[in-house]
Amino acid sequence: MDGTPTIIITNSDISGNNTGGGGGGIRASSGSLSLSNSTILDNSAAYAGGILLETAATLSNCVITGNSSTGSESGGGGIRCVNSQGDISIIHTTIADNISN
Repeated sequence: MDGTPTIIITNSDISGNNTGGGGGGIRASSGSLSLSNSTILDNSAAYAGGILLETAATLSNCVITGNSSTGSESGGGGIRCVNSQGDISIIHTTIADNISN
């Protein structure tokens, strides 16, 4: 996300994605992210395999599992929060079985 949008993702599955950078499933770098009733599954990236948050975000009733970070900058198999420009709220969300090298 670039600029100042609010991105709303609801009732979605984000799976099987791969990037050589950060945020295999989602990369939120500005604006804000609202993610609800969704699954982030089996994504991979050099860092932040599932979700890379660099901005305000609310995650509600989600499952984040099976994601991996594999690069030398690895960190955040499921979620990695860096330089956030706002609050990050995680509500009734399962973050499990993610891998960070």
